[in-house]
Amino acid sequence: MKFFSNLHWHQILISLLLGMLVGFFATQISFLENLGKCGKRGFSKQHMVDRLSKKLSLDAEQKSKLQTIFETRRPQMLALRDEIRPKFEALRDSTRAEIRKILNPEQQVKFEELSKKWDEKKKRRWGYLDSSETSKS
Repeated sequence: MKFFSNLHWHQILISLLLGMLVGFFATQISFLENLGKCGKRGFSKQHMVDRLSKKLSLDAEQKSKLQTIFETRRPQMLALRDEIRPKFEALRDSTRAEIRKILNPEQQVKFEELSKKWDEKKKRRWGYLDSSETSKS
């Protein structure tokens, strides 16, 4: 109980806000990366048509119309992904820069290692380079 009595309300608030920020970023990354999977492994138009067809018991005409919907919407979804990705990456990069400012030199080195691991994992998993990775080279 001594630990909790030493915490100030602003420390708790900052912890909660950081938790919310991490959750927000995780959700955004997941959303963007799932958009990036269109036509790649995992998610595909045919996969969605098959899945919805099975779950909704679609007839042949409905399946055909569903395929058309996915075909016509795909360019819009990819355009939105391409529009959002740079904004997200800029926000992520500025967040990382703020984090670096509060770290001591030893922590900064460890944070850079973690950041590189995260970026490498993203690159392996989703197969793309973003602006931060190209600017580091």
